[in-house]
Amino acid sequence: MTARIGIWLAIAVLMAAVGLVAVRITAWVLTGSVVQPMLGGEIKKRLATHPAAAPSPEASVKGAGALRVFTSPGGRVLARCVGQDRAVLTGWSPAIGYHGRLVQDGPAPEAAVIFSREDGVTVRAAVRCTGGLPRLLH
Repeated sequence: MTARIGIWLAIAVLMAAVGLVAVRITAWVLTGSVVQPMLGGEIKKRLATHPAAAPSPEASVKGAGALRVFTSPGGRVLARCVGQDRAVLTGWSPAIGYHGRLVQDGPAPEAAVIFSREDGVTVRAAVRCTGGLPRLLH
């Protein structure tokens, strides 16, 4: 009797593992995105552990080079400035139901990602730097 219970439990664990793998593969096929979305806690942890970028000599504004998180309807964007006017996307995470496509990660005058849904809705999240501070464009 205990052997049957052990076999049943082993099969249940195996089926749960197969189910998790199937869900991940299905999500990848549906979204077309290999980027794993980050939760708020993961973003805060990354911000806390990410080494601070040394500002370039022309970056005299306090906070230049600091990472900032922006939230758009299509997802979140993690960005910083290099100098006074060059943006860099250091990470991005699509919202549920969206997948993302990187347009320009920088450093560039404008760094952007496009978040899209299956129904054709697209959201462009672009970041520019003004005075060494990243800003999300609307």
